[in-house]
Amino acid sequence: MKRIAFIIFNLIICTLGFSQQYEGYFRTVSGNNTYHHFTRNGGGSVVYINQLDTTHPILRLSSGTSTANERIKFTVENNGFVGIGTSSPTSLLNLQGTPWCGIKIQDVTKTDGRGVKNQYLDGNNDGWAMYFGGHYSNQPLKFAPISKGVQGNASLSLLDNGNVSIGNFSNNTVGRLQIKGDGPDQGVTIWNESGATTFRLWADATTNVGYLSRGNLGTSGIALAVNGNVGIGTAKPTEKLSVNGTILAKEVRVSTESTDWPDYVFSDTYNLKDLSEVEAFIKENNHLPEIPSAEEMEASGVNLAEMNKLLLLKVEELTLYIIEKDKQVEKQQDRYNDLESQLNIIKKTLLNNNIK
Repeated sequence: MKRIAFIIFNLIICTLGFSQQYEGYFRTVSGNNTYHHFTRNGGGSVVYINQLDTTHPILRLSSGTSTANERIKFTVENNGFVGIGTSSPTSLLNLQGTPWCGIKIQDVTKTDGRGVKNQYLDGNNDGWAMYFGGHYSNQPLKFAPISKGVQGNASLSLLDNGNVSIGNFSNNTVGRLQIKGDGPDQGVTIWNESGATTFRLWADATTNVGYLSRGNLGTSGIALAVNGNVGIGTAKPTEKLSVNGTILAKEVRVSTESTDWPDYVFSDTYNLKDLSEVEAFIKENNHLPEIPSAEEMEASGVNLAEMNKLLLLKVEELTLYIIEKDKQVEKQQDRYNDLESQLNIIKKTLLNNNIK
């Protein structure tokens, strides 16, 4: 009874603003001398501590010393900052320690991978800012809605090999970052600060085509099919590059085999059609031989490499025709010159014989 009265006296002295150090044990159970035990019957706080001034700490806990402000393990500063392992916290919660310092959340009752295990928000001396470790299907970190808090339904997973998976409910990821989704709203979206310019990278599970589009253009951007075909302005590219629009370029280089280039036209073995044969073909078909008709071009488009070869073939054939015609003209000129010379001789003879 005397001891209880002494404790009450000390508490009254503290409330009057005096600093008091008490050496001994607070105990409520007979024979307990290993810890201080505060208990309260009824509502309200068991212990209430009030700091009257606005500068000094509200609460500090230390270990291994009987001197105040030494070996501080826990402090509550006057500004509300809480420090663990430091007496000078610089944020609402400041943790310091060596070699390990952090928050550990562990559910030791789960053995089937459920719950949170061995996870640290770490600032230890080996340089790690955050450290997560777990034993859930080789995935140290998983984020999932509470309603999907079972294996295979994580919205975001970090595997133990460093791969990151978003939307993939399995542990099979390909590459460092894998995103599983169908449609523009389940891909990657990049936008500027004002939101006026938006780019989306997404895949269509129905067509097996990936798209890069701007804003809400959907499939009108760039498409990449599983066979390697690329489309610009078209959702289903049918060629290695399909463009639905105009292409502006300073230079276009088309590769071709040397044997396909029509230099063979100048070979002695080349069968050059007679112009009469070409004329007959044109009258019947309304286009040059070997050149596709307008209907064929409209249906199948124009193959630039093939068309360039055909046009060059016709130019080279035309050159041969011109050379041949030039030879004919030259022969005719020689014949004309010869006839003119003979005519002059006849005229001179007639004049000499006074024949008019």
